[in-house]
Amino acid sequence: MPSFVPLQSSNPNHRAYIPPNTFPIARNQALAAIGRAELPRAGHAFPLGFQRTPDGPVLVALMGLGPENNLFLTHDARWAGAYVPATYRAWPFALGTTQDNRTVVCIDETAGVPAETAGARALFDAADQPTAFLQELMTFLSQSRNDLVATRAACAALDSHGLLVDWPITINAGETQRPIEGLLKVDEAALNGAGADVLDALNKAGALAVAYGQLLSMTNLSILAKLAEAHARAAEKLQERAKDASEMFAFDDEVQFNFD
Repeated sequence: MPSFVPLQSSNPNHRAYIPPNTFPIARNQALAAIGRAELPRAGHAFPLGFQRTPDGPVLVALMGLGPENNLFLTHDARWAGAYVPATYRAWPFALGTTQDNRTVVCIDETAGVPAETAGARALFDAADQPTAFLQELMTFLSQSRNDLVATRAACAALDSHGLLVDWPITINAGETQRPIEGLLKVDEAALNGAGADVLDALNKAGALAVAYGQLLSMTNLSILAKLAEAHARAAEKLQERAKDASEMFAFDDEVQFNFD
């Protein structure tokens, strides 16, 4: 489980870090929140849908066939897709809010962030001030958060006009069919029949780009099927290697080791 704490220059483990090339935090996540600014790339990399939350519908990338299954990760947690969602590119950092309502940069201490070592990116300078790298990171985190907030507003606009409907999905992975439930999609027929006033309101809310981006991304469901088949083949090969290894090191009862 992630453990985010405020970044502090006084903590030697917070002064520098090495950008990760793996994403273990995404291992058990089949859905990732996506912002409007990510649509040009995310819309080509994933099937996108909407998920209802207590705060309203959110735009998400569908990355797996089960609730805790991310097909875009290799067995060693490397990213296998064409695009990494911003929420994962930001990791192990995130924005948090203090008790006195200040926004601060937090770091996930479970990421094993190193102290200052060769090749690490400095987060604070000798005067304990944020480096240019940390300032760029703070800008990225702020922009990403604002983008998600704006995207939530766009999703709410679509929902308020009755344009989000249930999206039952069935993925054909090899010889099996995998149902996926709980997601929503844009009602294309209702969108095409919307009046000028509705379209104008959606456009002002930035919702039209979200709607069309989601509809176009639905063709990417085939990517999930291909990834599921690739993971199945990889698992079979690992099982075969494990079997071969067990047979290689299997000894009969008469085998003895003599070190004389």
